[in-house]
Amino acid sequence: MKDHVGVRTVAALAGAMLAAFAAPEVGLDAVIEHAEAQRPTMDARFGESLDYELLRNDSIGGSLIRVVFVHRFEKHAVPWQFVWYRGGDGWLLNSFSFTDDLAQLLR
Repeated sequence: MKDHVGVRTVAALAGAMLAAFAAPEVGLDAVIEHAEAQRPTMDARFGESLDYELLRNDSIGGSLIRVVFVHRFEKHAVPWQFVWYRGGDGWLLNSFSFTDDLAQLLR
C-alpha cells in the first residue's frame, strides 16, 4: 500500500471519515487544520514525502480496532493512529492522531 500523502490527501481522508467520526465536525476540522499547518514544517525538517506503510492492525475483543500507519519522508517518519469503536450503530472512528515521536511506536 503506497501513496503520496500530502495535505490534500489528509483532508480528503479526513473528509471521507467524517460520516464515521464520533466527535463533532468542529473537532475534525481542528485536526485537519493542524495537519495542514504542520505540513510546511514537516517538509522542511523531514524532506520529501515518499509513501506510507501499514504497521499495525490490532483488535481488542469485538469492539475496538487500532490501525497504525507510518508516513515515510526522506529523513524521518510520522506515525498516524486511528481507533475505531463498534457501538450500537456500527463502527465509528473514535479518534485519530499523528506525531513525530517514532519512539512511541516501540513502547
